[in-house]
Amino acid sequence: MHPNDAAGTADERYRALLAEAGAADTAARFAAETERRGLYYGGKPVCATIQPGFVEAGDHAAFADACGRAMVLIERADAAFRTDLALRDRWLGAHPLRPLIEAHRGGLPEPAGRFDALVDAAGTPHFIEYNAGLCGGVFFDEALSDAFDTLPPMQALAAERPIAFERAGEAFLDALVALHDARGPGTPLKRVAFVIPDGPAGDMWPDHAELRMMTAMLGERGIGTRVLRIGTCDMTGGAIATADGWVADCACIFDWIALLSEPPAAPLLAGAPLPGTWLVNSLGAAIFRGGKHVFAMISDPALGIAADAAERAFVDRHIPWTRMVVPGDTTGPDGDTAPLLDHIRRHRDRLVLKPCFAMGGRGVLLGWQADDATWERAIAAALAEPSVVQEKVATPFLPYACPTGDGAVEDRMLQSDLCTFYWFDGRAHGLHRRVSASGLLNISGAAGGTVVPLYIAG
Repeated sequence: MHPNDAAGTADERYRALLAEAGAADTAARFAAETERRGLYYGGKPVCATIQPGFVEAGDHAAFADACGRAMVLIERADAAFRTDLALRDRWLGAHPLRPLIEAHRGGLPEPAGRFDALVDAAGTPHFIEYNAGLCGGVFFDEALSDAFDTLPPMQALAAERPIAFERAGEAFLDALVALHDARGPGTPLKRVAFVIPDGPAGDMWPDHAELRMMTAMLGERGIGTRVLRIGTCDMTGGAIATADGWVADCACIFDWIALLSEPPAAPLLAGAPLPGTWLVNSLGAAIFRGGKHVFAMISDPALGIAADAAERAFVDRHIPWTRMVVPGDTTGPDGDTAPLLDHIRRHRDRLVLKPCFAMGGRGVLLGWQADDATWERAIAAALAEPSVVQEKVATPFLPYACPTGDGAVEDRMLQSDLCTFYWFDGRAHGLHRRVSASGLLNISGAAGGTVVPLYIAG
């Protein structure tokens, strides 16, 4: 599985066809499609390249199979952490948020999650995160694919060989309806609330492109939607409602981290479900199954999540060495036993620090981009906030054709990831990719990541 993935075949052929069509003309067409479809995030185009990604069909099938095997381990680790009080004592201690974390041990299943993987130079995918609940990218990917399909080089490539894109928007809505119906057969899903924070933290959401796309698709099914600031929600009746009597059948929560500090969100944080409104992406799913600690549980052989030699071999091949940042001895990537904190200090250039329960790349520090003083401060922060340390996955930089903004197009050397959505019914369906020059692939904040559509090349 090549990182870009069909290099020498679909990828190189697309680049040749791009040159024939004229990169500048193609960039102008794509900019017009971006404008027409409103494909922006944080005021910038969500895709900053005119080059999509490709994965060969056989590699795609192998990746989907690996996702299924990884999901077995994630579910096992999730269940173990929910029931192992001694482990939570060691890893969470008396953290101020622990009562909140303990209160939200329920909340499954979620409609879909997203596996994020990095592919090394040998073509091996390494799973670095699993995002549970409401996952970004589903609707951006579809709209970007539609935009790319209008470009002459993409049309020429599709005429030469089979090129497929896995659409996942309808699958997400199908999952919403199925899980809502399972809660109370005979009660159709009619009203969906998108609950956002008050103040600046919520300002981006009312005009968010993916939210707009999701709203449009729900409307086509006769399902009404509203974007609600948390301060406008009335939850006294056991459901999310508004002053004019509109009651949400289900709700998608945007930015749990921001809501933690907002008093009107207290009913959502109490731990008891709202009987009248199903929370699509519960806090319990986000902080348990979607926490980075599950990778520490899977990675550490002392915790016994891998059930046999075959699963252990799978972990060694596909899960980077990951540990919770707590004092004590551990086995390193090379099998040596040493104090974990000493290992973190000695091997900064090959390690990443990540808060367990943060989202969107918040608080992630790449050791090879930090100096010793910054790294030492990050270790202190990781000891104060539940965090993991994870071994670097060396992913190659590859050329992507990127408009410069002045009518020209240049090749930029970028890294990419390989992601897929994993559904509550056990399917891996819908590919997602981000590319970046910074080493951080998130599209939020200063990471500089950009989304590209990912096609399966037959």
